[in-house]
Amino acid sequence: MKILNIKCSRCLDTQILWKGRDNVFFARMDGRGDYDIMNCDKCSGGGWNRCSHTKDVYVKGIHAFHVADGEWHALETLRPIVKPHLERIAQEEKDKQTCILEQERERQRIKEEADRIRKENEDRIRKEEADRIRKEKEEADRIRKEKEEADRIRKENEDRIKKEKKEADRIQKEKEDRIQKEKDDVIRIQKEKDDDANPIALWSYYKKDDIKKHIKHSDIQIEVGKIAERIYEAVKLSSGDITELTSLIKELKMDLKSSMESSTSHKTELKQVNNSEGRFKITYVKLYISNEIETTSCDCLEWCGFNTKESHFSLEYTIYNPRNIAAKIKCDEDMSIHVIM
Repeated sequence: MKILNIKCSRCLDTQILWKGRDNVFFARMDGRGDYDIMNCDKCSGGGWNRCSHTKDVYVKGIHAFHVADGEWHALETLRPIVKPHLERIAQEEKDKQTCILEQERERQRIKEEADRIRKENEDRIRKEEADRIRKEKEEADRIRKEKEEADRIRKENEDRIKKEKKEADRIQKEKEDRIQKEKDDVIRIQKEKDDDANPIALWSYYKKDDIKKHIKHSDIQIEVGKIAERIYEAVKLSSGDITELTSLIKELKMDLKSSMESSTSHKTELKQVNNSEGRFKITYVKLYISNEIETTSCDCLEWCGFNTKESHFSLEYTIYNPRNIAAKIKCDEDMSIHVIM
């Protein structure tokens, strides 16, 4: 197929096939012939092309095939056409191979001669190169050893100097840190003395806030969590001990829940949290909790008899760290008055 540049093996590029007309008795009456010429169903989309009085239709010298013919009909048709081409190609291939063989023999002879001359030159150059490399290596080894010895001595000197400098820097820094600490201690002690000389209570941290809410009985658990979280965030600003804060919040949730569920509750509590910062390392949390429960009837139908409970909850809280003796004494007095949790 490729030899003759034929693309379609079904119709050999005639693009048509033939078949007898359907219902031939009535078909003859129209005078258009007994055969249908069909488009090739492989390369031309199939379908009817035209009517014909003969099935002997030729395109480019090739007889159109019947629609039921297989590809072997195409092969039989091509055999006499292709044979001369195949014989010519075979002879050309044979001549080509003979020429290639002769050229290869000549190339081999030239190559062997060139290889012999090249090998002689390479052996000579290799020997000269080996002698040159040996001498260069000996010289390079001598220079390398001298450089390594010089580098070793230089590195030892540099390491010794760095070590001496590092030790001197360490001693100097320790001295500076000690002096700075002594200065800071003097300043701190003097500031504490000045603060203690003041009869007014001074605070290193002080925050006061209040929360007022009307809470349905069913929402108590949720509101307790929200209020406790709010106080937790405020206390965290003044305290560095998270373990103490966690314990405080657990106690606070229990107190808040108990107060909200009591019909009437008014109480003041003072709690202390160990603090990693500040002079006295203690944070105080003062709570005033007030709650009254109101019972209301159902909003939808007055006569249904269903009552709901609502807490009128109020919380005032103060968070503070004492800065001087007067403040610490006041905190101690508060702790002796209020319930310590």
